[in-house]
Amino acid sequence: MPTILAIETATTLCSVALVAEQHVLAELTLNQPRSHATHLPDMIQQVVHFSGLEWKDLEGIAVSMGPGSYTGLRIGVSAAKAVAFAHEKPLVGVNTLRGLAQLVHPFMAEGDTVCSFLDARRDEVYAAAFMKKDNLLEWEKETTALVTAELKDWFTPERHAPKNSVWLVGDGARKCLEPLQVAGWEGHLTLLPESAFFPTARAIAQCVTVLTPEDVQNVRDLEPFYYKAFVAAKPSRTIRERTPQN
Repeated sequence: MPTILAIETATTLCSVALVAEQHVLAELTLNQPRSHATHLPDMIQQVVHFSGLEWKDLEGIAVSMGPGSYTGLRIGVSAAKAVAFAHEKPLVGVNTLRGLAQLVHPFMAEGDTVCSFLDARRDEVYAAAFMKKDNLLEWEKETTALVTAELKDWFTPERHAPKNSVWLVGDGARKCLEPLQVAGWEGHLTLLPESAFFPTARAIAQCVTVLTPEDVQNVRDLEPFYYKAFVAAKPSRTIRERTPQN
């Protein structure tokens, strides 16, 4: 695994970590909503300093790309782009739900599934699912937005062996628990504690196992994965209805 400086600002958590060969050399995390822009620049400098490394030692920058908070994503991606450009480092965007799943990876058995859920207000969630195969997390369900009533069709027991465990992670997981139990998953579900409600920078860094040309993104063109348009007023439609359909 390369030496990666990672930034996570997709939720109320603002997190920066420097990870080398799966070892966390330094990490700072602040749970103070609406303060990312104020604290993030100093946190980046402090993490590099505390790690004992210099900028020249870093091999890449990783940033949480969303879905998540519109403002938080914009702040994090802008900072990552600035750092990557200033220090001429490769930049990699990581799906926020993939970062959430990484928190659970060490505890999963082969064939287990982790469902990542981020709260999207009211009864809506951003969702994705991953299965552990050959000690890697493979995408099982691509990122989507849905209301909790749709979970019974989105994730069905018929597609999984009964012996497999299903882990629920993220700040939207709690409101998905009952709908999944009703769908037939009762007895197979493990709801992670509040400490696993939000993705962290170390998890984002650990998603970057290699730096290939296919993974690296153009610093100038990189944009967050907002998934839905920013809406200042209370919306009258669901996320899916507000999201352009191809």
